[in-house]
Amino acid sequence: MCPTTTTSQLDQKFLEKKLIQAENSIRSTTGKNAGAVLAFRSTLLQDSDLNSDQPTTQANQLQPAVPLSSEERHSLLEKLSAVSQLPTIALQKDEELYLEQQLGELLGFEVTSELESHRIPFVTGIARANSHIKMTPTDTLSQHQVLPESNITDRRSHFGWQFNRDHQSAQAAEKYSVAVPLLIATANVTTASSVSELLQWYRQQKILIINARDQVAAVCTVVDTFIDSSGKYQYGTSPEVSRECLLWSLGNRGRIVAFFVNDRSNSIDPGIYSLV
Repeated sequence: MCPTTTTSQLDQKFLEKKLIQAENSIRSTTGKNAGAVLAFRSTLLQDSDLNSDQPTTQANQLQPAVPLSSEERHSLLEKLSAVSQLPTIALQKDEELYLEQQLGELLGFEVTSELESHRIPFVTGIARANSHIKMTPTDTLSQHQVLPESNITDRRSHFGWQFNRDHQSAQAAEKYSVAVPLLIATANVTTASSVSELLQWYRQQKILIINARDQVAAVCTVVDTFIDSSGKYQYGTSPEVSRECLLWSLGNRGRIVAFFVNDRSNSIDPGIYSLV
């Protein structure tokens, strides 16, 4: 997982989101009392690490200021459904910020389209259903008891053998996993060493894959990359994610919305998360 870093633009962006959310909450309970809002902002900024050069882990530990109301949840699901039908183009910044804030409130952890200066390859797209990935030198299809009909790749992950012979950890990571598009992820990288560093950064990162139509999502571990010469697919998901997240249900046909999960403390479990 990515290491704890010193205060960055990401920390400032996250804190500003929480300030806006908390201020809105204060306004709703104080009759738009500007003094209370300013006092809250001043207190939080004084207690924050914005002016410190020391490492911080506060961003991933902050809790949502207020839960989503039923109306806010309905609006979020409608927006996600509309966004998921868009072509694979970047969203407007205000649209991304809205989705990041509301999803963070709904799920209880931070999601973002940009993490440590790395941009999510695609916010919207189609996720193909991958075969099981060979995670250890002795990995075989018989060791994947769930969905063996999905077969298993005849090669190792582009990240190499990640678990040596620890089959239990390997299969746990592969169960809820995602592959990212190699050519897009490395599009702005010019040297072999930079490509290697980028791949190392992506290794074991987490991405939230959302099926907006069926109102279900999955926190997935990045365990592989892929090259799709047809240009049809933007991500690849494990057999378990494809099935449990209903990605290829009749009405969805693979369409997803994706964000990075900011999990510095490695405390967010991969798996299925309901949006209702």
